[in-house]
Amino acid sequence: MILELEKEAKKEAKEEGVEEGIEKGMIEEAKEMVLKAIEARFGMDAKLHLKDRVLSVPDRQVLEIILIEFIKSNSMEDVTNRLKELGY
Repeated sequence: MILELEKEAKKEAKEEGVEEGIEKGMIEEAKEMVLKAIEARFGMDAKLHLKDRVLSVPDRQVLEIILIEFIKSNSMEDVTNRLKELGY
């Protein structure tokens, strides 16, 4: 009985680790997409200027919001202000 519980606990821990790894990968991919959008919309200087701020965002949903803001924005000032509003 104890051995079965230990096996189940190990299996659950492994599954949680896999899920955590997948989520981290998705967050990193979202960061890259945001940086590509910045570069495409405003150029390499803008990307370099905002890179550290984008990379500091730990939440995928916030990254999606930022990506949409970059696509819709008319100026770097708009983007910078929105990042500040979001705390980045």
